[in-house]
Amino acid sequence: MPALRAGLLALFCLAPAFAETPTAVLEAVVQANRLLGQGHAAEAVKLLEPRIADAEGDVAFLDALRAAYTAEMKELTDNAAIERTRSKLKSLGKSSLPLPVLPGEAEAEPAKPSAPDFLQQATAIFKQASASEPGQYVTARDLFWKAFNNKVRMNAEQTSAWAFCRVKVAADRFNTSNDPAVAAEVVKEVTAALESVPDNAELRDASKELLAAARQRAGAADAAPTSGSDSFTIRGAANAEAAGKIAKFADAKRAEIFARWSGPPGGAWNPKCEIVIHDTAEAFAKATKLAESAT
Repeated sequence: MPALRAGLLALFCLAPAFAETPTAVLEAVVQANRLLGQGHAAEAVKLLEPRIADAEGDVAFLDALRAAYTAEMKELTDNAAIERTRSKLKSLGKSSLPLPVLPGEAEAEPAKPSAPDFLQQATAIFKQASASEPGQYVTARDLFWKAFNNKVRMNAEQTSAWAFCRVKVAADRFNTSNDPAVAAEVVKEVTAALESVPDNAELRDASKELLAAARQRAGAADAAPTSGSDSFTIRGAANAEAAGKIAKFADAKRAEIFARWSGPPGGAWNPKCEIVIHDTAEAFAKATKLAESAT
């Protein structure tokens, strides 16, 4: 579908704008990461250091420079040079990247990323993502998921970035598969992503062609989301009757909780709360990327 692919390319124009990082800095980060992957740590350092002032604390840039210093230290043999690089590494401040262990030092337990780190990393990777490296959008999407599951609060730009990643990854998946089941999953994912940003009319408009094509491939009856109530959307229920019972129960619980803590509800939730029913724990784990025992 050349027309559909052309339409989906327009999604890149709708990526939410974060604080501007100079293009030269972002290009240096991408090139430095490639050099590091090829084992050229010293060249990566030489490429990044002249851009420190221009980067103005950009997270992706600082992490790339930390990685370059860390890799370079492992290659150095002169103690004075090692100490100079170690001093520069420390001057960059705290990072989720561990400091390299020098001879005679005990190896510390590697630090685990905190919940806010997931959001910071997701934002940094999203800013670097490009059409030539679609895997970056997958990584950013998954990190946004981790931040969300750890109850990290996102601002409007970050929520839009997450929704964009979800739509972009779903579009790529749709374009590489003719499976009706995949098309149905694409419809669910894109619909859910758009519901998370109800005020993002541009992303909604850019996704119309994708949703129409996916619904047609999956079969409109199977792909359309199950209705719920004014405050809840129910997905995955066996049928409309089951969805209605779940929505009725959820509405009753919502009213009960409101009455207990703050009085009657002031109105319906917008966006709606989404309830997804999975047939098995295995299906839940596959769809959410969480453990089967997660709640």
